[in-house]
Amino acid sequence: MRKFSQTEQKIIINLVNHANGNLSYVLANAYNDIFYQRRVKYSNGELVFYLENVNTLSELDDILSIEKEIIDISILIDYLIKNRYIIIIEDPSSADPLTEIGGFLTNGLTPVRKKIDTNVAKILDNAMNHRAFVSEDLVQLVQNNFKTVEDMALDEARKQTHYSRKSVIFAIIAVVLSVIIPILSALLSSNVVKLDSEQYEQLYNCCADYEKDVDMTYQRQTDTVMEVIYIDTCIKH
Repeated sequence: MRKFSQTEQKIIINLVNHANGNLSYVLANAYNDIFYQRRVKYSNGELVFYLENVNTLSELDDILSIEKEIIDISILIDYLIKNRYIIIIEDPSSADPLTEIGGFLTNGLTPVRKKIDTNVAKILDNAMNHRAFVSEDLVQLVQNNFKTVEDMALDEARKQTHYSRKSVIFAIIAVVLSVIIPILSALLSSNVVKLDSEQYEQLYNCCADYEKDVDMTYQRQTDTVMEVIYIDTCIKH
């Protein structure tokens, strides 16, 4: 199955919403409001455009734009029919077949006729004169956001691959940590300060010398103070 454009998806969604379960749905409704609200009519293999100013560039652009919309929808309908997404109902009827659709809002406008491709004309003729049913496959396609069974299987495979990659990464991290943690523990434990007897004696002597220096400084300060007191006492006497 081919991919559908955003515009085609909107047309299909509208088609399914209106035709699903509707026993009298006419496929011409798939053209939306082109033939009812635009200034155009289909009649016997021709498109008739109704224009205000025939020779203006804007009117020409409008003609080409409407024609393209009609052709695009016709090609989409043909594809859906050929692939059994839409089922055409051949109703035996004594009524004369419809040969035209549209042509509203034409008062005071100039008609311009343009032949249309015979294949597109045939699709339009069938769309006007036959009822249509949408298949369950088309309904499911819309419900699945236009993802086919293959697309969904591929998405699931991608998810599983993603989860598998994560599992492998976590497993690798766990293995690496199981190797690194004991090494780090050993390195950290080796940083604890351990003194042998000689180092302890050196540290003790250093502290003792510092204490001795402090005592000597204190003693000198004390002696100085006592000398000052003694001199002051002598002077007074």
